[in-house]
Amino acid sequence: MYNSGRILGPAAAGVTIEASRVDEFAHRFNEVARSKLRPEDLYPELRIDAEISIDDVTDELEGLLRHFEPFGVGNPSPVFVSRGVRLAVPARVVGTDGLKLRIAGATREREALGWGMGDLAPELPVGVPFDIAYRVERDTYQGESRLQLRIADIRLPYPIQPANAERVKALQDRARLSIIVDDERVASAW
Repeated sequence: MYNSGRILGPAAAGVTIEASRVDEFAHRFNEVARSKLRPEDLYPELRIDAEISIDDVTDELEGLLRHFEPFGVGNPSPVFVSRGVRLAVPARVVGTDGLKLRIAGATREREALGWGMGDLAPELPVGVPFDIAYRVERDTYQGESRLQLRIADIRLPYPIQPANAERVKALQDRARLSIIVDDERVASAW
């Protein structure tokens, strides 16, 4: 292996390998990974910053969060969780794979959007409580500005039972997360 001498950033790595040694490198790399990694190491972690009610998602909260911008790799936007939320209207798919929800709070409703989660729409009936992790953002569309929840993940209170076994596996794999609250792992399955 050769060191390219480039700095790729905190979330990237790179190597230069002679073409004749790629198979050897891949075999050894996988061998080391299998010996060092546990199954739970392969699931992404979702860090929850605070648990709040949907009713607490207000313009004032969004304005307060703007004081912590700019968000990025070294300063991720906060992730909130609201437990036992219910849909105000049936979930729907937007675009090819987006999930659009209208979540009912005690005093207000909030729209939520999750790209790549459209397959969950039939699994979310109105009236059944579920937990949702999200980021608060402001959405401006056709000149109208409103708060929106960008869905990070959803935890359903029941096992998913669709007829398609591959779909079940994909949903279960996506739902396997480690939950971190205040830098302490509180659950290894979300």
